[in-house]
Amino acid sequence: MTLDEKGDVGFLEDCLTILLNLVHVEEHCANSFFMSHDENWLKLGEEARKDRTLLLDLVTLHDDKSQIWCFNKHCLVTVLGYRELANRMMSINNIERAKFYSNLSAKWLEFFYSKNKIGEVK
Repeated sequence: MTLDEKGDVGFLEDCLTILLNLVHVEEHCANSFFMSHDENWLKLGEEARKDRTLLLDLVTLHDDKSQIWCFNKHCLVTVLGYRELANRMMSINNIERAKFYSNLSAKWLEFFYSKNKIGEVK
């Protein structure tokens, strides 16, 4: 059963927010390891990956005939990246660029929803 069938959109949104942040935690852990050579960063990154895997498994479709799993991860990273750019533009009062990046973020989130049939009428 998908989350949209349960009708709990708020739960889905919370999961997506956590997923977006866990992907960034993984990236920061990898970068911190490369800079410090402290293996604890690798262990922490692996914990973030395990949690990300659990949530991604919960909210996405599974298809052995495509690369939907990787698509989902990269799609969500793209959503977050564009959100970050929009926030940066807002911080320098560039409203037009902020709207531009926000719209790109929304477009990629729609791709994610579409590929996972989230919000479709059953």
